[in-house]
Amino acid sequence: MDRIHSLDTQLTNQIAAGEVVERPASVVKELVENCIDAGARRVEVDIERGGARLIRILDDGRGIHKDDLALALTRHATSKIKSFNDLCAVKSLGFRGEALASIASVSRLLLRSRQADAELGWQAVAEGRDMAVKVTPAAAVTGTCIEVRDLFYNTPARRKFLRTEKTEFTHIEDTVKREALANPEVAFVLKHNGKIIKRYPAAKSFEHLQEKLKLVCGRGFSQQALYFHSDLDELSIKGWLGSPQHHRSESDNQFIFINGRPVKDRLLSHAIRQSYTGRIPQGRFASYAIYIQCPANEVDVNVHPTKHEVRFRNPRQIHDFLVKLIEECLSGSTSMLDNTSMNSTTSFEQQSAQSGSQSYSDGQAQSDSGQSNSGKTYSGQAFSRQVYAHSKDGYSASENCQRIAEQHNAYQQMSSVSEQSSVNKNSQSFNLNQTLWKQRYWVLPESETISIVDAWSWYLNWMASRWLLNCQSKPLLIPQMLTVKHSEDFENPALFDVFKQAGIELTPAGATQVMVRQLPLLMADASTTEQAFPLPANHWLTALQSLLQQRLPFSEKQMPSNASVQTSPTPNTHSAADESAATSTEVEHRANQLKQQILKHLQSLDNTETPSRDDRQWLQNWVQHQVAEGADWRPFAFSISESSLLSKLGQVH
Repeated sequence: MDRIHSLDTQLTNQIAAGEVVERPASVVKELVENCIDAGARRVEVDIERGGARLIRILDDGRGIHKDDLALALTRHATSKIKSFNDLCAVKSLGFRGEALASIASVSRLLLRSRQADAELGWQAVAEGRDMAVKVTPAAAVTGTCIEVRDLFYNTPARRKFLRTEKTEFTHIEDTVKREALANPEVAFVLKHNGKIIKRYPAAKSFEHLQEKLKLVCGRGFSQQALYFHSDLDELSIKGWLGSPQHHRSESDNQFIFINGRPVKDRLLSHAIRQSYTGRIPQGRFASYAIYIQCPANEVDVNVHPTKHEVRFRNPRQIHDFLVKLIEECLSGSTSMLDNTSMNSTTSFEQQSAQSGSQSYSDGQAQSDSGQSNSGKTYSGQAFSRQVYAHSKDGYSASENCQRIAEQHNAYQQMSSVSEQSSVNKNSQSFNLNQTLWKQRYWVLPESETISIVDAWSWYLNWMASRWLLNCQSKPLLIPQMLTVKHSEDFENPALFDVFKQAGIELTPAGATQVMVRQLPLLMADASTTEQAFPLPANHWLTALQSLLQQRLPFSEKQMPSNASVQTSPTPNTHSAADESAATSTEVEHRANQLKQQILKHLQSLDNTETPSRDDRQWLQNWVQHQVAEGADWRPFAFSISESSLLSKLGQVH
């Protein structure tokens, strides 16, 4: 076992140092991570008065050598790194050697430890900034015990900023909860004022891990969560995703772990948010617990003082791979679910070790009708590469297999129609989990016909019926720049009022550019419970860019403006009011013209031409909702009878 040593000056200057002790929860986090690094299998956290009076951490780890106790309480003393190369590939949770020194400087600290081969334990006591450390023998069991008393007793200015006992303990409870999920093989016990509040047993099997997840995230999440697991070279991602129906008003059930470290990474959060877009209402939060394993040299944890943020060497690969996995999982593609590894008799460690060679078979995936499909078997690594690599038509290999399975399934349903004479011809028991063909067409098998619905035209018709009658706007998080070919059209300020009347806020941004600040938000009627499905921003921007390359349909006519209002020496109240009403009516009329033009550009745009993968599921979600609500899709469908289709198929040799 490595002994504790002081880091050299050059290495300490390369560490992203910062104040470790912010509140009692930060003390608990640093001390618990030290326990995990020491190989502990049981950690007990004992709190009094929200951590202000006492924080006691006990573990059964390797312990600290008696000669290292005093050194452990000095700054930049650690056993976890020795050189800059170690700093570039950190494998432990802690590595800076600042935690104990920072904690001891603002509290009365007692550090008691005993190693397995030692005859007795030793303890070190330090109080305050002078760091006077006294080491004496002590009775102790194998492991380490750290007591932090009277936190901030010598810094009253910081102590007065502590919140109430309940608030501080809530933060501690959240910290322990995250560490318990991040290290499922470690048992945790949390006490407050002498009472056991939480107990998280060690997870020695997959079934135990699910029980631990239930304790942390709640029974509701564990019952409907979707498990997924896939590998890409040396990258492994697995976890549980809450179904879109299980959304929350707070983000307290969102957990991301990288190499056993709880993090709050913006890149990963964006990938998850992107995958849930259109599936959960705005303002609500998804629930998930995601574990990412990658080589230590592929992720930099020396970024933020609290080590909550990380930086990946290949962030785009991580982002896209995670988006792909979540979209496949939420779309009901069961071939992406590691169903074969969910045996409760397989240990968590064995499952992690076997994940690289775990086989995924399309034959094990269930088709949309509940029947199994035959197919090839892929190893976890090879299958993951196929998930990430796209074919020429924009689909991954797994999507191609899925579409083939759906077509085969639809043919089986069509062939069995003649045997189901008792089925009601008007019943619509459609499978709502199938994907759109070419990201536009929806195939609906009925009793005697198969209908192909143009979902894109259907949506535009639905959108026009709401946009032309009512319009709200939503500001863009990041305004976008568009190029204007005929800039003279925008010399009249009244033209901007026309766009704003249509729900589009534009501002001049140079001679040939405008900035888009707001876009229409299509909301359902407030008197109904219908869910809103706004058009993705990239569709709006593409249509607007195409529109601004042409002369606007009303640019040749004189637009009403404030300068064109004629005033007489004797003001006439009635004529001014009439002229104002006429101007408002003219702006509204031209706004409707503008809407019609944008709809034409959207119709010619075609949903299949959008290269972004961010919005691949939004139209499918809208169609699923409309079909489930019983909306009329037949005006946008092409139907073919069973006899005609069988006749066509019979001509194929």
